[in-house]
Amino acid sequence: MSGITSLSLPSTLKRIGELSISVCFDLTEVNLPASVEEISESLFCSCLKLQSVTFDKDNKNFVMESNMIMTADKTRILRYIGAYDENETVSVSLPSTVKKIDKNSFFFCNCLKEITLPEGLESIGILAFSYTGISSLTIPSTVKYIGTGFAEDTKNLKTIVVAEGNENFKVVDGVLYDADMTTLLKAEAGIKSITIPETVT
Repeated sequence: MSGITSLSLPSTLKRIGELSISVCFDLTEVNLPASVEEISESLFCSCLKLQSVTFDKDNKNFVMESNMIMTADKTRILRYIGAYDENETVSVSLPSTVKKIDKNSFFFCNCLKEITLPEGLESIGILAFSYTGISSLTIPSTVKYIGTGFAEDTKNLKTIVVAEGNENFKVVDGVLYDADMTTLLKAEAGIKSITIPETVT
């Protein structure tokens, strides 16, 4: 949807559904009312001009910190706002409290070059870091789920590391698999040849 540059939502709104505010190419600012209690995944996906998201002061369910929309307890990342100019450089360190990164949460943040994931993180959503400029990624030992295409079209991602103690994923010859090597999740950029093991289904 194009043409909409700002969005004010009604003070009675309780829930924002998945992808309900997405692909609004001209949207630059949004105000979220205090009444919002639930926000589904893929919030503001492909709203590539969005720079300002404000919450009514009485909203007790969500916060904005370091350009990240999070639940108030800072256990879930809903969306990173900005970082769309690939000529810039942005580094992000997630709070130590984060357990879940929503699908599409950093989608198309071209100038995101570095991201630090905390121990305690459990879930990385579908397409979470796709179309970013990250060059390395360390998967914490606590991660249990990584969604399909979590790092799709990350052309600079040349180093993937799985932290010691993670029993769910492994890197073999520059390729990220689940622990039993039945699922191939991501190959590091620059690899010229891959032999996919017979265990992959």
